[in-house]
Amino acid sequence: PVPTPTPTPEPTTLLLPASTTAPVTAPAELGSVEITLTSGPSGATVTVAAAENPAPDTGKTPFRLGEGDTIVDISATGAVPPYLICFPDPDGTLRLWHYEGTPPAWRDITWLGIPVADRAPYVADHQVCGKTQSLSPFIAALSKPVPAMRSEEHTSELQSLRHLVCRLL
Repeated sequence: PVPTPTPTPEPTTLLLPASTTAPVTAPAELGSVEITLTSGPSGATVTVAAAENPAPDTGKTPFRLGEGDTIVDISATGAVPPYLICFPDPDGTLRLWHYEGTPPAWRDITWLGIPVADRAPYVADHQVCGKTQSLSPFIAALSKPVPAMRSEEHTSELQSLRHLVCRLL
């Protein structure tokens, strides 16, 4: 039998009244991501849509996509940064990744901008969060393990460092 492809969820638009700071939550099929933001004087419109990995070399992506993990692209009009982004984290093991910067790359923003003393309510609600000044693709996922250095690479690196130290002395 031919496998049936999983349909891509439709984008969701969430509205926030004028001059309000409040969380808005996307539906479960879009990762139940919660975005807390402040709307401008005319209110804010937030759009959350499923997205493909925008990284040009997905093999170098610093996270592992697991069953049910969804990259979401978040955009907003009429909103004022910073934005607090929170994803469900039932086991407390996920990292929050944001595709941003110049050049664009996946960056770990887990707990960025949130003081340790203010994290308890999010951890109690089984969420992983971070603050950001911009919106674009986000995902909560496990980090890829860092590859161990082979002993011959380690030996070569130590020899290079010894040579450099000897030259400096």
